Amino acid sequence: MLGVEPVEKTGMMNQDNSEIAKKFNSYPDHIRNRLLFLRQLILETASENSSVGEVTETLKWGEPSYVKKTGSTVRIDWKESTPKQYAIYFHC
Repeated sequence: MLGVEPVEKTGMMNQDNSEIAKKFNSYPDHIRNRLLFLRQLILETASENSSVGEVTETLKWGEPSYVKKTGSTVRIDWKESTPKQYAIYFHC
């Protein structure tokens, strides 16, 4: 089982680490690795940009989501109906 690392050191908070870890563990291995890479990019970008502020990692609509008090939510996910694709969602 994959354990999603705490993200306090990146300036992010997560609301329920166990639920987020369960979600990542539910993905096929080849997709999980790609989504974890996207997660890492999001975390690193947020921590390197002081104007981003505090970001919360949570699940929205059953998808790993990265939220701040103002601005757009960023979500990442994979759908069984499109097994060769994974996605990052955001609305600007």
